[in-house]
Amino acid sequence: MKTKPVAGEDIDRVVAATRGSTLFESLDDDQLRQAVTQATLLQLDPGESLIRQGEPPGASSSSSRASCGCSWRQLPAATRSK
Repeated sequence: MKTKPVAGEDIDRVVAATRGSTLFESLDDDQLRQAVTQATLLQLDPGESLIRQGEPPGASSSSSRASCGCSWRQLPAATRSK
């Protein structure tokens, strides 16, 4: 798993991706930008799991801090739902 702070060009991409979430709907643009700059992006390698069914939280990752995260991926145009 790779991690990196949300900074630079990633800020606009993360704001755009989270804007449609009901979790963040009460935040204005400035508040949302501030919130995403406090986040950390996680990138999993193919086949790597963040969580596994039946295992206690944190058993499959090296993180010692409890946290909540959001994830998304861009689907190829041919597979996007209409």
